[in-house]
Amino acid sequence: MVVDDLQFHILKKKIRKEPLDIRIISGSMEPLIKIDEQVKVEYCESPKVFDVIIYHSADNKLICHFVWGESKAQPGFLLLQSLTSAPLDLPVAQEKILGRVKGKKISLFYKMIFVLKRLFV
Repeated sequence: MVVDDLQFHILKKKIRKEPLDIRIISGSMEPLIKIDEQVKVEYCESPKVFDVIIYHSADNKLICHFVWGESKAQPGFLLLQSLTSAPLDLPVAQEKILGRVKGKKISLFYKMIFVLKRLFV
């Protein structure tokens, strides 16, 4: 979903009052979230490691990825990743996080895979 900065700030205000329905248009979080699936996104002040979140990218897209951790080089920025690609995204400022996807959790199996990949990369 493409949204400009103004639309993103409006969505951020709305989500503080009630969860929003967002349609996922890519396969970056498959098999957890399918293409064209609608998810509920709730306000989340401090996403935790492995939370599935929606963020506003530099190219004005809403992207669904999971939190890998906090950037040690850039305080206030999170490291994010998709389920389908190995490299981490560029660090994302916390204020660019729209919210956490409700009811979608990374399984223990995937958590172990990602931790092992990071240890050996």
